[in-house]
Amino acid sequence: MRRGCTNRFTTGQPRAVLAWLFAGLATAACPPGAAAAADRIIALTGNSVPGVAGAQLEGFSGATINAAGQVAFEATLKPGGGVTSANNLTVWRVSDATREVLARTGSTAPGGGLFTGFEASSISDDGGVVVGGMRDGVRGVWRYAAPPASGALVAVVGQAPSPDLDQTQLDVIYRPPMQSNAGHVAFDGGLRVGVGGVTNVNDRGLWLSFGGHNQLVTREGAAAPGVNGGQFSTMLPLGVNQLGQSVVVASLKIDGVFITASSNQGIWRLQPGGGTLIARTGSGDVPGLPGASFAIFGVPAINGLGEIAFNAGLAHGGGITSLNDAGVWYSDGTKAALVAQTGAAAPGTGGALFGELFPPLLNDAGELLVSGTLLPGVGGVVDANALGMWLIKPGGSGGALVARTGSGGVPGVPGASFAGFQGAALNASGQIALLATLAVGTGGVTENDNQGIWLLDGPGSGTLVARRGQAIAGRTVSSLDFTGSSGGGDGRPRALNASGELAYRATFSSGEQALVVHTPLGGLAGDFDADGDVDGIDLAHWKAHYGLPTGAAKSQGDADGDGDVDGGDFLFWQRDRTAAPAAPIPEPAGLALLAAGGLARAAQRRGRRGAGNGTD
Repeated sequence: MRRGCTNRFTTGQPRAVLAWLFAGLATAACPPGAAAAADRIIALTGNSVPGVAGAQLEGFSGATINAAGQVAFEATLKPGGGVTSANNLTVWRVSDATREVLARTGSTAPGGGLFTGFEASSISDDGGVVVGGMRDGVRGVWRYAAPPASGALVAVVGQAPSPDLDQTQLDVIYRPPMQSNAGHVAFDGGLRVGVGGVTNVNDRGLWLSFGGHNQLVTREGAAAPGVNGGQFSTMLPLGVNQLGQSVVVASLKIDGVFITASSNQGIWRLQPGGGTLIARTGSGDVPGLPGASFAIFGVPAINGLGEIAFNAGLAHGGGITSLNDAGVWYSDGTKAALVAQTGAAAPGTGGALFGELFPPLLNDAGELLVSGTLLPGVGGVVDANALGMWLIKPGGSGGALVARTGSGGVPGVPGASFAGFQGAALNASGQIALLATLAVGTGGVTENDNQGIWLLDGPGSGTLVARRGQAIAGRTVSSLDFTGSSGGGDGRPRALNASGELAYRATFSSGEQALVVHTPLGGLAGDFDADGDVDGIDLAHWKAHYGLPTGAAKSQGDADGDGDVDGGDFLFWQRDRTAAPAAPIPEPAGLALLAAGGLARAAQRRGRRGAGNGTD
């Protein structure tokens, strides 16, 4: 448990951590030995607003967290004291010792113009915050690098999206941007027809921005990798990873001969200059099901190594019926595996069969979180126990049931049963954040306390984080939520990091709100001996295994879950240190060399793995 500055619920004061981050040194003000704090309130209705005299917070949304525990979120300000509907929306970044408003409606946006609205934000591991919003009524994308750097315009409607298309103009940005853990920004948009040679057959595109430079990834009319003569028509980016790879669901232009309406959909892993076809409708190439064909794709996920997981529907015929016409697949880019199929046995259910399968989550360890329903009438399945959640091992080999409705096993609430799942997230350590409701009438559950958030470690194992009806900051919780649907390395906004820190929102019966960061006991990345603190003993674990290239466990010093022990793991230990170390701490110069060496080895390992699995 992290040693903080006050008791269990704190209100955003600096924490007792000496945070060596990749970008530099951040100091903290709390002395070692302060009272243990499992939860930290980082924003509360009525809090003052830095730099805006007399302004107060009113409500929050979209809280996301990075590996260092920094949080970005959007907030609304209370009317009055100069705050009006024209300037009451803000985007924040909160670190251990700093709370800053990055952007506010009515204020000047980087690159000119006034902010008029916000729709999304996310934070990368270096502290960079990406903001999707409106400037003078049109959509744009901005990125605020780690302090002291200022914000920069990434793209905005009315301007060229990239130097390679400098004579064109964006006409629309379709969706909120995504940001990888390393700071790659992916966005898709439409170009203005009639400007720069753009017509209605080449006016859509996907771009990647990194280090202040935008590159075109692909465009309508461009060649589709893996499909002879195929040209992209539309593309929907659904993730971007730390290698700058995007996973997209795209359609091809129909020629009526080689590409038809039944074969023009696919999933690709793309980056500037190339890509890999992962799966395609109508091709007759379905891993694990010879002779079957994909008919439709759900929402794919990508992780930091470029591995992809997706759900899909199958065309009927050749043994495929309404009973078994959907599944979940895993691919590393060269080979793929069937992970789960409707009509097949669901692990841990005593003979029940999968009835429906939802889009999976995929973490950087290659584990999949698969949710779905069970077929009624088989294996004792009824409506009350028909929803489940499974954690599948890397590569799709084996799996375990981690939660099921109507079946007991609710951590922290003996005798209770889940009634429904409202949201989930997965981290690189295999932990699952679950927002769920409980069945009223079992385990003493009433309508006043039937919702909660859990951190699950495995079947029947986990911790209750927060629950409706409990008190936070002297107020009664009426509802809870967090930003879900991320595996942690996919570029989607994440509320759960690899250390098990979870950023969530609590709404109170009074209508007030709070944003809270939960740090679980033993959940600190640098706690290698799992005793609840980070000290010299943990450093000794790291030193004993430093240089281990693969297969490392957390107990051996692998803090970031990437399978090795290097300088990057030391940085997590240094960030989370809560007691004087038993061995000397490397000087900053030595630490930089350790980190650089660790990052270089990680990049080399990823490169070797990418070369082996078709990464372009």
